[in-house]
Order: sequence, then structure tokens, then C-alpha cells
Amino acid sequence: MKNWGWIVLLVLVISVVWWSKFGFRVGSPALSCLYADSEKKIETICINELKANALVGSPLKITGRARGNWFFEASFPVQLLDQSGKRLVEAVATAQGDWMTNDLVPFTAELKFTAPTGDTGQLVLNRDNPSGLPENDANLTISIRFR
Repeated sequence: MKNWGWIVLLVLVISVVWWSKFGFRVGSPALSCLYADSEKKIETICINELKANALVGSPLKITGRARGNWFFEASFPVQLLDQSGKRLVEAVATAQGDWMTNDLVPFTAELKFTAPTGDTGQLVLNRDNPSGLPENDANLTISIRFR
């Protein structure tokens, strides 16, 4: 009977290890992020529920969080490009809270477009840069597929 106790304990330990490596990731929200410091995982901007190569259609609704310095007058530009880099549509992501902060601020954007002839493209979120200085430029680019 003592052997059964060790077997049950071993199975329990293996189950916990397996679930911690694989099981808890199931159903987690998909995030596409750009990090100011990738080692410390300091998020600069993240999009909710849109992974690389996701299948998208019109209207494309985007939600996420961005540092306040991505916004100017509570918005920043978003572009959808076809596979040759041609701009299909440009829209504005709008802050859903106080954007005059260094904290992460929720945002939303909606892009209405006509699907191109090609299958692939890119979604580009640009940090608003009214100064025009190159050192203030930043973007998050996500490869997408069209329906």
C-alpha cells in the first residue's frame, strides 16, 4: 500500500508540472506587444486579441494599451497596408482615458477597408510624433491575412 502513495504523489507532481508549462496558456488573451525594455518586459504598446498572421476583415476593430507618450491630443495613427506596402486605409486610435501620463492607457480604433487582391498585409500602429524628430518615431507592425 505504501507504493501506491508514492505513485499517486509522482502522478500529482507530473500533472502540476505539465499544467504549469502547457495547461495555463490555453485561453489566454493573445497580445502583440512592443517593449521599451524587452528584458524587463516594460510594455510600450500592446494590442488585444490580434496575433501575427491573424485573419482579418472589415471593419477591423482594435483595442489595446499604450503608454501616454504614444498619444498626441489623445490619439495616434494606425495604418493597414497590403502585401506590396500600399496603404489601404489610415485611421486614428483614440485614448479611452487620461493620456497625459506615462502609464498604459486603453485605446480603440476601427479600420473600414476594401479587401485587396493579395492575401497578406500589415497593420501598423505609429507613435504620434508631432515634432517630426526621428528619435521620437516608433511603431508596432503586425503581419495579417485578409479574408
